[in-house]
Order: sequence, then C-alpha cells, then structure tokens
Amino acid sequence: MPWPLHSNVAEEVQLLRFWEARNLRKGDVIGELNAIQSTITDRLPGAQCVMLTLRLRSGENVCVSMFDSLALAFHTKLDSYGREPRVVIATSVNPKIVGGRLFLNGTSSTHLYFDSEIAAGKEVFDMYDS
Repeated sequence: MPWPLHSNVAEEVQLLRFWEARNLRKGDVIGELNAIQSTITDRLPGAQCVMLTLRLRSGENVCVSMFDSLALAFHTKLDSYGREPRVVIATSVNPKIVGGRLFLNGTSSTHLYFDSEIAAGKEVFDMYDS
C-alpha cells in the first residue's frame, strides 16, 4: 500500500528537501543567530545542553542542538569570543524531524565557527552587516 499523501510523510519529505537544498555541504548549516538557550551553569560535565536558533538566508528558522562536551565547547568558545556572534556555521550536524519541524543535532564531529572565521561565514556576515 502506498504512503498516504495526507499524512506527515509529505511534510517530512518537504522538510528534508528544504534541508538538503540549503546546505553548504551535506550536514553543514549557516545562519544568523537569533537565540541561544543553555542549561550550562556550573561547567560540570554531563547533562548539558545548548540550543541555537539560526535564521537561514531563506528566512526559515532551524534549531541546532548540542549536548554534553559539544555544549561545553560551544559555551567556552562563546565566552572567549567576547560577544554574541551574529553568524554561526555548524558542520556535520545530523537532521531530525520532531513534531513536523526540522532540528539539527550536533555530533562528535561537529565544528562551530562564528562570524567571519571562515570564508562562508564572512560572506553571510557582510550581507547582514550592510
């Protein structure tokens, strides 16, 4: 029996196409930082979470989730940066659909870059800065 078109499958396919069409490389995302939510309070390992809301060039918002050591690494980088970045690039993220929305989960190979640390970020940063 074929998949019913009125189910969430059609939405999931649309979200996955959206995700794939907007990657720098498969698994990479770049966007303007809209919000940071963090459970990190005492810098102790375990059960730590950071969630970023990024606005893509298309205007769509996506959530990037980072847990444990990656969340601590992000928080440390953010503290050393001295200000909130405008543009964030996250590489090697894993897409998940939850409640019909696209979420991107950080992995052990995820790297994060702020503003103009790399060429792709500089291009987007300059676009928002003008």
